[in-house]
Amino acid sequence: MKLAVDYIISQVAGGGQQQSGKAAAASEPRSGAATKGQNIKQIATQGASLANESAYQSMCASCHDSGALGAPKITDKGAWQTRIAMGAEALYTSAIGGVGAMPAKGGNPQASEADVKLAVDYIISQVAGGQRQSGKATAANEPQSGTARKGQ
Repeated sequence: MKLAVDYIISQVAGGGQQQSGKAAAASEPRSGAATKGQNIKQIATQGASLANESAYQSMCASCHDSGALGAPKITDKGAWQTRIAMGAEALYTSAIGGVGAMPAKGGNPQASEADVKLAVDYIISQVAGGQRQSGKATAANEPQSGTARKGQ
């Protein structure tokens, strides 16, 4: 588990390069809104990987693509704004432990915490500026199902 977390940290902090100095700096505890914003920006840049999208698809897509059970849609940046402002650690904690109607680990108790974090990183990448890398439309450009677009 520690190796998986270290790998994720190295990907986020080092842009995919295995640089122990950057990984160590990224894992040091920090506080404050600026740190949360920097953390989110880093994850948004790196989180749209195919591995992260796969984790999202296997655990989260059934509710966050459709809005089932009141889940905020991955395409609805407004619904994610306050959640993103809380920072990645708060999102990881909610996803791992469950919150509201969302069960722990998206209802997959066999999922590792590292996999849940990959899925959360993918969500962050989609709602905080990243783009899907699988050829799908970017989350920002996808219309909201069931809602009228401006001018309709």
